[in-house]
Amino acid sequence: MMSPRSARVGCLAGLAVLYLLCLRAYYVGFFNDDAFYLIGARSLLSGGFRELSSPGAPPMTLYMPGYPLVLAQWSWLAGSSPLAAQLLSVVMTTAAAGLMWACFAPELPAAAAFASVAVTACNPLTVGISAAVLSEIPFLVMTLLVFLAARAVWEEGSELAWAGLGAMTGAAFLIRPTGAALALALVLSLLGERRWRRAAWAAAGAALVAAPWLVRNALVGGSALPYASQLAAPWSASAAFRDVLLRLSRNAEFYGPELFWRTWFRWPAWPGVSALKWATVLLGLAALAAGLREWGARGWRKLLSVYLLAYAAIHLQLHLQSSRYLFTALPMAAPLFFLGLDAADRRLGLRGKLTLGAAALSLALSLGPVANVVRTSLWRHTPLNTPPLKTLAWIRSSTSPTDILAADLDGRLFLLTGRRTVRLRKLYAPGAFAAWLKGARVDYVLVEPNDCFMTTASGRTAHDPMPLDRLRNLLSGGRRVFADAEERTEIYRVREAADEMVPAPTTTSP
Repeated sequence: MMSPRSARVGCLAGLAVLYLLCLRAYYVGFFNDDAFYLIGARSLLSGGFRELSSPGAPPMTLYMPGYPLVLAQWSWLAGSSPLAAQLLSVVMTTAAAGLMWACFAPELPAAAAFASVAVTACNPLTVGISAAVLSEIPFLVMTLLVFLAARAVWEEGSELAWAGLGAMTGAAFLIRPTGAALALALVLSLLGERRWRRAAWAAAGAALVAAPWLVRNALVGGSALPYASQLAAPWSASAAFRDVLLRLSRNAEFYGPELFWRTWFRWPAWPGVSALKWATVLLGLAALAAGLREWGARGWRKLLSVYLLAYAAIHLQLHLQSSRYLFTALPMAAPLFFLGLDAADRRLGLRGKLTLGAAALSLALSLGPVANVVRTSLWRHTPLNTPPLKTLAWIRSSTSPTDILAADLDGRLFLLTGRRTVRLRKLYAPGAFAAWLKGARVDYVLVEPNDCFMTTASGRTAHDPMPLDRLRNLLSGGRRVFADAEERTEIYRVREAADEMVPAPTTTSP
């Protein structure tokens, strides 16, 4: 008979195989962020942290250094290819399942612990991005390590242990800015228990790790944390209270179905599925609230509760929307959801049938979407897993290494072509746009489909892609040098050879 330890090892091995089958779910560079993480890693290996993709290689300030540092270290062992980075993601996503079991198996009833890990590891969202080169994956691992460390030191930890725990939250912040909420939740949880000295040590540990990065950014870029502008933008003086409420309602309308319907309970497209979708969302929220109540705020559990609330508050008011933001919330949401169902099991005398039944239903409904991810990864070609090969080939063969291109996804274009690239500015006045092209010394502009880009709720901010019809109008004075109907791409030459000629020196007539 197989021991519990052997069973867990076998399950993790099976997950690793599943994730390996999904290596081609997304091509490296699709998200643009993944390209910049690799660019940052290459820069770190050369002794700096710069945007090698941009003309002049300015200091990299927008992307956090934690994940590129991990990638740079990994490259010593496995090489610096995109495939090596993907294999690291598979290792970390698999490890996250093991860490989640280690964290919650002692805290939850057996059925709830099994259900939360199984549903978190095998849903379409996790499987789809399990091999992607995204910072969400190492951040997920770091979050679980923080929870495990907090559980270990909460009652009897020394001051040095608390400083170390704070340093771990600082390291999480260097991977993703959301780590600041994790550090804040730790300090607030300790302050709530009136453990002043331990809160101070934890805050000092977090600051010791995070502060040098913030100071460096302020010195080289003028802003300690560029992400702060994204958080502050919706709360600017020009934003009306009605706009705030509208943004909150839009995000709630997005993330509720995204979690409970598309991620956990992907019902088939039956007649009346809309009503079923919202019933699933409401029941899911009720179970999550019940689980939060059952979880309570005893000891280290307070950290998870406070962090979950802070995480939800941040993303409900953030103007950017993405299912990726749910990925790092799953290890908090799933245990509470199934704990809420376990509470209902106990009250109704069902002995775990509701909990395990919900898990079985979730896994059954995930079979089709997960199988589709695997089939696509292995045999199909889509815009998600196959870049515009003909367009990229033309750029590599018909442009010079000294040329500068402009595109919405600048990191991706550099990673796949080696050409220096600047991100398109959202300037709609023709004169202003032309002046920007000239000032940035742009030679070519790439027009590509933007239906898969990350967007905001309104779709009208500086973080949204340039509308293609307006971009084409702005480029009407340029010369279209490439177009491909299948890939839906166009390339415009915007700086002619005559513009690049060096003027002859001025001479004075004798």
